[in-house]
Amino acid sequence: MLSNLADAWGWIARLIRRIERIESGALLENSSITGGRMRFIGAVLRLDSGALLDLVGQWRFRGNGAITGDVVAEGKWTQNGPWEFNGDGKIFGDVQVLAGGRIRVGQIVLNPSANGGTIEVGGHTIFASGNVLSMNHSDGAQVVLNSSGVSLLGGGKRFTLQTVGAGLSGLPTVSSAGAGGLPSGALWVDSSGGLFRVA
Repeated sequence: MLSNLADAWGWIARLIRRIERIESGALLENSSITGGRMRFIGAVLRLDSGALLDLVGQWRFRGNGAITGDVVAEGKWTQNGPWEFNGDGKIFGDVQVLAGGRIRVGQIVLNPSANGGTIEVGGHTIFASGNVLSMNHSDGAQVVLNSSGVSLLGGGKRFTLQTVGAGLSGLPTVSSAGAGGLPSGALWVDSSGGLFRVA
């Protein structure tokens, strides 16, 4: 009987030591949950002093929130619903949002500042300023549209169509004799289709 009581007391002493360790230690330190769930109700999960949150696998955030500080994400990011970025930034790849609000899509640059708004394609530009829409070739040729008409410019020549009529300027000249005796100021077309003003 004494031996049995001694054994029981040893068991009780071991249980007391284990309970003391549980009460004095960090309950969640080196812990794990398998097939279960940890739920915080009206509480805060706070990581500080250099702590790291490492999420492996799928995860989900619901409700309003805020992230302060630098964030790096890898993989495809899909945003369903409205979004808003405040401040300057860049999206690298086929699409870029550049300083000044310019947007690069492949070889096309949308510039909201130049000439009231410009589309740049391969060195050529399309822009609107007030009621004027202009398409400019890198070599200097232009198409200009406004509320009164349209003008074509190229090689120093201009052709204008307006509500009040049409106009030509910058045409090469030909003599009256070279134009079959046409009077000065008349228009003459040569055999190759060239348009001339009779001097």
